[in-house]
Amino acid sequence: MKQPLYVTFTMDCERIQAESPPGGPASWDLSERAIRGYCERLIDRGMPPTLFLTPECAARHARMIREFGDAGAQLGLHVHPESFLDGRWDKPIGMYDRATQKNILQIARDKVAEAVGVIPTAFRSGNCSANNDTFPILVELGFTHGSLSDPGRHAPNWAADWFDAYPWPYFVSAEGPGIRGDMPFVEIPITTDRRDLKRNSSPQELRIERGPYADVHGPIIDYALAEMDREKPDIRTLCIITHNTFDYSDDKELRTQTLMDVINRIDDLRSHYDVRGGTVGKVAEAFRRTVGGVSR
Repeated sequence: MKQPLYVTFTMDCERIQAESPPGGPASWDLSERAIRGYCERLIDRGMPPTLFLTPECAARHARMIREFGDAGAQLGLHVHPESFLDGRWDKPIGMYDRATQKNILQIARDKVAEAVGVIPTAFRSGNCSANNDTFPILVELGFTHGSLSDPGRHAPNWAADWFDAYPWPYFVSAEGPGIRGDMPFVEIPITTDRRDLKRNSSPQELRIERGPYADVHGPIIDYALAEMDREKPDIRTLCIITHNTFDYSDDKELRTQTLMDVINRIDDLRSHYDVRGGTVGKVAEAFRRTVGGVSR
């Protein structure tokens, strides 16, 4: 019997660059083409993605995003406080106290729900920022799963410390980010290469824009599969990330070609694994079924 391998593709859907200090697509037209091309290619291959939506992006593309939600994509929440509303907040989410974080996340959640007609239960923070209050707040607000962690990242300027974070799906802890615990929130970490880590830096990731498949993604996939064979996590996963800053509707775009190379590699893995492509929510459901509830 083949070992199940859960594969999830995600996209952080940002506000346009002119309105977003952390960065974003050059235009709303590019954003639309990025989201449409990404979703159509993945849904066509049976791997519906998760869209982590900033409120402004959700409102701007509401009709299109609803259509992809109906087609199987998951609609989650993405928050960069620095680019939210009128700029009243100027720091990453993990630099705020509990009350401020809760206020930001609640307003953002409600605005996305208003735009797309779905209350998001999945979350990813901008720059993977988080502190000890973040996961308890998310649970309090009704979020049940997400993909915040970037195992190996140590970026104090973003309040993003995942240096020693557990790299496979887990129930989170109130003790802090990256620690396995017993809270009813399933974290699906971004797949990273944890070799040669350095403080004050980020690891190489399965991020489509990081470089060509042969140089970046192929080696990371090989490394992750070998690590899963060695560490034997509860479920085996690959979590891929990108942004709405590249024209995934254009076959000649380098990032489109890299995306297709990654998709083709995933298909090749079917000869050795029971590959199950799905949203972050579907992977979280599989994890819960496997471990039988909050186990640690």
